[in-house]
Amino acid sequence: MYSKKNRAGLALGAAISLIASLFGGIPAANAATETAVVITPTVGTGTSVLVTDDFQLQARTGSAQVGVTGTWSYHIVVSTNSAGLMLGEGANTVSSWSSFTRLHSTVVSTSDQVMYVSGGATAPRLALKLNGATSLSASVTVDVTPYQDADGSHTKTNGDIVGDTVRVTFVPWATMGAAVTLQDVTAGDNGATASFTVTAGAINYDQLDSNFSVAITSTNDGGSTDSSVATGPEMVLQSHSESGSVATAPFTTSGAVQSVSAQLFYNGLALTAPVKKAVSALTIAGVTVSAVTGANVKQSATAEADARVNSAFKLNAFPHTTSITTSMAVAGTWSVSDIGTTFAMDADSGVIINGTTYTDSATLLASVFTQAAGTTTIDVTSFGQGTPDSNTTLTFKYTSQLQSKTLQVNFKVPTYTVAYTPTNTAGPAGTAKTLLLR
Repeated sequence: MYSKKNRAGLALGAAISLIASLFGGIPAANAATETAVVITPTVGTGTSVLVTDDFQLQARTGSAQVGVTGTWSYHIVVSTNSAGLMLGEGANTVSSWSSFTRLHSTVVSTSDQVMYVSGGATAPRLALKLNGATSLSASVTVDVTPYQDADGSHTKTNGDIVGDTVRVTFVPWATMGAAVTLQDVTAGDNGATASFTVTAGAINYDQLDSNFSVAITSTNDGGSTDSSVATGPEMVLQSHSESGSVATAPFTTSGAVQSVSAQLFYNGLALTAPVKKAVSALTIAGVTVSAVTGANVKQSATAEADARVNSAFKLNAFPHTTSITTSMAVAGTWSVSDIGTTFAMDADSGVIINGTTYTDSATLLASVFTQAAGTTTIDVTSFGQGTPDSNTTLTFKYTSQLQSKTLQVNFKVPTYTVAYTPTNTAGPAGTAKTLLLR
């Protein structure tokens, strides 16, 4: 059984967490000619769509159009007459159009791949769909030219008010360039993170008819699959992050759990091949975290360090074997698990960690700093802080192979004490004397 919940952070469930995103940016649309009828996608950016999905357009009067007469109509040219294009006419509101109950192949006149569709007196909506297409079907282009049938001929003539042509391109699923990755799986853990990406701008993701999902399987789940769903609009907003739980035992390197696999699906059909990771054995027994003693920081207790406020310093992680003095070069992550109530976070105050500036507490608490094997220190600089007190603190957490430790850094104003050891100095009266103060 799989249960899902949307939230900003990722808490690993017993089998899966999912992060979804788009590669690249969304291209800007060309400006339309406003002296005639204008058609645009009903939602989203771009006019490419999956061959298995429908695409919706809407028409409006151009802002500079004059002499508005005649029935709203469309002149449609299909790149191949074997495409089986289906048309849907719609009302002027989203609510009445969303059911797709009028999706059909009605045309006023047909000549090979050319169709003329008459609309209503108000701005119509038009849906395009390829009948019987599959995920592997070849690309098909459909050129749609809006016009107002001024002479009532049911065809586009020189006397009509003609708008810009919009080309809708139906593309195979491979155009999305989908990919799925799976984090390394460690013995003793009971969670794994799968991530997937698709190419931004490849299609109009806001007009997808179905959802993406990632299926996770492991050799300890009895062949069950566990899915997490992401919609097209969520992909555009790059806001999808989800976790879910299934019944599973902790991963092991024994026969109970030998591997974990992830595979990406759209509308229940596979988009990628499965990605499999074998369960890795643990190579460390524990970790320690400490301050790298210097002019601006010192270790003050087992799990605490004192740092000069508004200054730079370093922290160090030490993954070790069963021998606490034997280090191991393994990958790990740093995070900030707690922010003291008087540690200022605003436009002018915050902290810089490994070169990244944080001025928002929620963003800082949600951030994870990944370190490659062999790298153990992070650079920290506080800035913009006022006079600190006992609550001006940051708690850092280091995690590697299920082992973690925290270190609370107390920010303080340094105090100075003049040290002087009296000495006897001899010399002629009235001459200068040199004294050493430490």
